[in-house]
Amino acid sequence: MMPRLMVILVLTTALMGCMLSIALAYPYTTDDPIIKNALDYFNSTQEDDGRIGGYMTSEWALMAIVAAGEDPTKYGSLIDYIKNNQQQIDTDKATDIERHILTIVCMGEDPTNFTGTDYVAMLGNQFKQGQIGDPTLLNDDFWGIIALVAAGVDPSSSTIISQSVEFIKDNQNPDGGWSLYVGGDSDTDDTAAAIMALIAAGVDPSSDEIEKGFDYIKSCQDSTGGFYSDPSFGTQPSTESTAWVISAILAAGEDPTSTEWTNSGNNPVDFLLGMQDNDGAFFHLPPNVRSTPVMSTSYAVIALCGKWYPVVRSTTTISEPSYTVSEPETTIWADKVKVRVGESINVSVYYNDVEERRWRPLPGAEVMVGGETYITNSEGQVTIIFTTPGIYELIATKAHYKTSEKFVVEVLPRQTEEEIKIEKTIGSETPELIEINRTKMSSLNSTSPLSPTISTQESSSNTKSTNSNGEKSPLPFQLTLIAIAIVVMLRWFK
Repeated sequence: MMPRLMVILVLTTALMGCMLSIALAYPYTTDDPIIKNALDYFNSTQEDDGRIGGYMTSEWALMAIVAAGEDPTKYGSLIDYIKNNQQQIDTDKATDIERHILTIVCMGEDPTNFTGTDYVAMLGNQFKQGQIGDPTLLNDDFWGIIALVAAGVDPSSSTIISQSVEFIKDNQNPDGGWSLYVGGDSDTDDTAAAIMALIAAGVDPSSDEIEKGFDYIKSCQDSTGGFYSDPSFGTQPSTESTAWVISAILAAGEDPTSTEWTNSGNNPVDFLLGMQDNDGAFFHLPPNVRSTPVMSTSYAVIALCGKWYPVVRSTTTISEPSYTVSEPETTIWADKVKVRVGESINVSVYYNDVEERRWRPLPGAEVMVGGETYITNSEGQVTIIFTTPGIYELIATKAHYKTSEKFVVEVLPRQTEEEIKIEKTIGSETPELIEINRTKMSSLNSTSPLSPTISTQESSSNTKSTNSNGEKSPLPFQLTLIAIAIVVMLRWFK
C-alpha cells in the first residue's frame, strides 16, 4: 500500500510541476501572476475620469491591455477618456498622431473616421521630402510606418511607406543602429523600433539592415539579459529598452528566450521577470528605480505577452492617404570664404520651411566639393578641411530638395616663414591683410637701384630733423629768407 501511495505522490508532484511550468512558459497570459499583477496595477492607478496616468500613458496602457487579451471596455471609462480628451493630441507632431492611430485600432475603431476625424489623412499631411514628420527626426518615421500598416495601408503599394523605408535605411549608422535623430548616436530603443517598422513594411528579417541592427542591439546586452538604451546615458539595462528589443526579436520571428539572446545564463525575458514591483508596476532601472511606471509597465506587458508593434492590425485594407509633393529651396553657407591649406571651414545647409516660414537646418544633406562628398549632421552642419590650394565651389543636395546655389571658398597655400614673421609683428589677421603686408615688405626689401637712395635720404632727413636732445631742429636759414621774401612780395602787390 505504501509503495502505491508513494507512486501517486510522485506522479501528482510531477504533474503539478508540469502544470506550473506550462503556466509560467513564455509568452505569458492573464493566467500568469506577472501579467495579472500588472493589469491590477493599471486598475489601482486609474483615475475616476478613466485615465491611467496621463493621456499619452493611457493610450500605451490600452495597447498593453489589448495585448494581454483583455477587453478595454472593462477598464471603467478609459475609452471615453481617450475619446473625450483628443485635444491633448498635438496634431502638428507626427508621433502623437501615430500613437493615437495605434490606440484607435486597438479599440477596434476606424482611424479614418474616429469621432469624425480622419487621423490617417492627418498623418499623410506629415509626409514630405520622402519622410514622415520632422526631417531631423527618425522615430516619427519608424512609428509612422507602423501606424499606417496598423490602419490597413498596404505597404507594397504605398509611396509613403516605401520612401520612408529608404529614408530609414539611408540613416542607419555605421555601427548598425539607429538614433532618435538624423545623424545622432545609436540607441537600442530606436534600433528596435526601426527593425519593427522595416519588418511591418515587408523588409525581409534576414536583410543586411535588420541583421546589422540586431548585431548592434546584441552589443548592448549585459549579464542580466537586459539591454541598456544608450551608452551616453549609462550602461544600466532598462525595462523600456529591453521590452522593445523583445518585441523586435518577436517581429523577426525569433525567440527572445533562446541561447542566441542569452548572456551569462540570462535572457531578456528573465530580466523583465525580475523588474516587477510589489504593486505590479515595473521598475525603470534596477534595482528599484521607478520612472513613469505606467509606461514601463505597458511596454513590459506587451513584450511579456509575446506581442510586438502594431499590437493590432486592421482587417480592412485602405488606400494610403494623399500627400503634397514639394521640393523646398536650400541654401549653403560657410563661416569663411578664404582659408589656408590645412585650415577648416564650418559649412551649414538650410532648407526653407514654408509652413513655419523660417529656414531650418537640413541634416543628411550631401555637400560636394573638390570631388569629395560630405554629409551634414543632425544640425545641418559639417566641417571640411582643405589640403590643396585653389578655388572651390560648394554645393548641397538631398533627395526631395532643390539643389543649393554655389558657395565659393578660396584656399591659399600654407604660410611661408616670411608671412609667419609678419603675422607675429602685426598680430593674427586675415589672409588678405597678411598678403598686403607681405607685398609691402617685399617691395621695401627689393633690390631696386632707388631703394638705397630712398633709405639713405629718409635716414638723412630723419637725422637732420632732430637735434641731439631728440627735439625738432629750427628751420634752415635759407627757408627763413624765402619766407620773408614771400611776405614782402604779398605786401607790395597790395
